[in-house]
Parts: sequence; structure tokens; C-alpha cells
Amino acid sequence: MAPRIDDANHDYEPPAIERDLAVARALAQPWFRIFNPVRQSQRFDPHGRFIRLDLPELGRVPERFVHAPWTMSEAQQVQAGLHIGRDYPAPIVDHARAREAALRMYGRVRGSR
Repeated sequence: MAPRIDDANHDYEPPAIERDLAVARALAQPWFRIFNPVRQSQRFDPHGRFIRLDLPELGRVPERFVHAPWTMSEAQQVQAGLHIGRDYPAPIVDHARAREAALRMYGRVRGSR
């Protein structure tokens, strides 16, 4: 018997694959979506319960900062016991700037058709 994907891949999850296929189908649409991971986290985990399970270093971070702890002031970081760049990585992508760049590139590609 040939190996199956669900035997070989421990992360195999049919609903996730179906979702990915739905996203791929949506890319053929005449509009363009840019997902922001911070906004997605805020939307689907508004109180930060899930994110804190995988990132215990965010345990003392106030709820309003848990999705973007790098926005805390130095004093707030001290109070939360979390120093950005040491205890938690500083962001490597500015999502607002990346979004604008992606929209510009998409506009150039669409305009060239």
C-alpha cells in the first residue's frame, strides 16, 4: 500500500488544507487581500489566552499589548518583565509598510495586463 499524506505528516489536517485551497481559489478573484498577523491574532484571540499558551513570556503583558508587545514603552516592559529584543524578539517586518509595498507591486502587475 502506498504511504498516505496523513501517515507521513504529523501536521496533516484536512480542514487546514481545505482552507488553503479556498484561499488559493480566492486569489483568482479580482481583488487582493493582505493578511496582517497582528490583526488576525487580535480578531481570533482577543484576550490573548491562546497566544500566551505558546508564548509564556507574554504572561504578564497587559491584554492590550499581548498581540504587539513591542509597542509597550520601556516602563511598561519593565513592569511586564519582558524586554523586547532580549526576552521577546523585536519585529522584523513593519506590516503597514509591507502592505503598502505589496499593494504597489500588485498595482503594477495588474496595470501591466
